[in-house]
Amino acid sequence: MRTKVFALSALLIAFALISGSASADSVTVQNGNFGTLPVGGLNISCGSGCAYDVGAVPGWTGTGMTGQFEPGGYLSGIPGGSTTIAYINSSGSLSQDLAVDLLPDTTYTLSVWVGDRTDDPGNYSFSLDAGTNVLCTFSGSSASLNAGGFADETCAYTTGSSPFVGDLTVWLTNSTGQSDFADVTVTTTPEPSSIAFESLGLLAVVLFGALYKRKQSLTAE
Repeated sequence: MRTKVFALSALLIAFALISGSASADSVTVQNGNFGTLPVGGLNISCGSGCAYDVGAVPGWTGTGMTGQFEPGGYLSGIPGGSTTIAYINSSGSLSQDLAVDLLPDTTYTLSVWVGDRTDDPGNYSFSLDAGTNVLCTFSGSSASLNAGGFADETCAYTTGSSPFVGDLTVWLTNSTGQSDFADVTVTTTPEPSSIAFESLGLLAVVLFGALYKRKQSLTAE
């Protein structure tokens, strides 16, 4: 009877580990919602409720013409709890080194909300890199999105047992027109197979201990 109780307890522990450990976690993206403004704020007016700046975006490294933008009537429904977004004009980019290494047997998902500024649509792309290795990439035209709104676009990559070496880096780029970005996030999810394997190992240890204790008890009798 005791052996059955131990076995049931071990199974419950294993299932708890599988269900609990499989939940997604997040990697910190500095100023991922672009709510932190540069020194001096948005110093160029573009109409009612509309302002922007040209230059560095806090937390990000830029090339070409980039900055932050309070879009006013150009875009609505900004996600991520901020009233400002990032913009990249033709042939520009924003990147951020997340200063973390890849974990084995883990899925990394990059989520980027892309806006469609209807008067100046852009051809955008974004990617997740590890060192010099491109893990995943997504590209498109903002003209195909909801006019004047945002769409959540994603790309994902699953590591193996020996992942690439190098810091995880987010890249946002634009080739023509203007591309607008909001609420950039990176989440990680352990692969179920690796979680199950670890849980089964724990189960085997618990069962062995229970059986050994039962055997010792019978021997003593």
